[in-house]
Amino acid sequence: MHTSASHVARLTVLVLLSVLFTGCASLFTPDCARFEEDRKQTDYTPRFDRSTAKTRKLAAEMRPLSRNVLAAAPVYRIEPETGPARRCTHFTLRKELYLQRSDRARTLIVEETREIFTEGGKRVATKVVNLSEQLANPGYYSAQELLPIPEATPAGKYRVVSRLTYRTKPKAKPALTR
Repeated sequence: MHTSASHVARLTVLVLLSVLFTGCASLFTPDCARFEEDRKQTDYTPRFDRSTAKTRKLAAEMRPLSRNVLAAAPVYRIEPETGPARRCTHFTLRKELYLQRSDRARTLIVEETREIFTEGGKRVATKVVNLSEQLANPGYYSAQELLPIPEATPAGKYRVVSRLTYRTKPKAKPALTR
């Protein structure tokens, strides 16, 4: 699959989170011990919902896949849905994507990789989620994803980088959706 720098730039969604953590000194004082306990038992996998109406609309507007392309996500957006994050709370991201799949692509492994970087460029978190079952069909999908903000999170600005990839076999190298 062709993955030029422009494709990577289009596919890698950069959500600049200008997040100033106010912590326990703010008017809102979270219960950090309870938050940490709850966080350990929470499944943070985003749950995607498919919209038939938006699928029809986008299917009429988008160019069909090239013959040699198995999958593409010409629409892939991630935006913050909440205001400034605070320690011991969740930050909410809204996700939207339009997935095109070839008829030959019934057994694709679709994954989303999310990385969080500090303002200085240090990676502080990585999460890979298998979305194959949720995104088994072509169409428009939306989801909300909760990002836990632990008590020990330093104040500052963070950047979230997310990539949607697919593989044809479990050990195959992932290909970027364009």
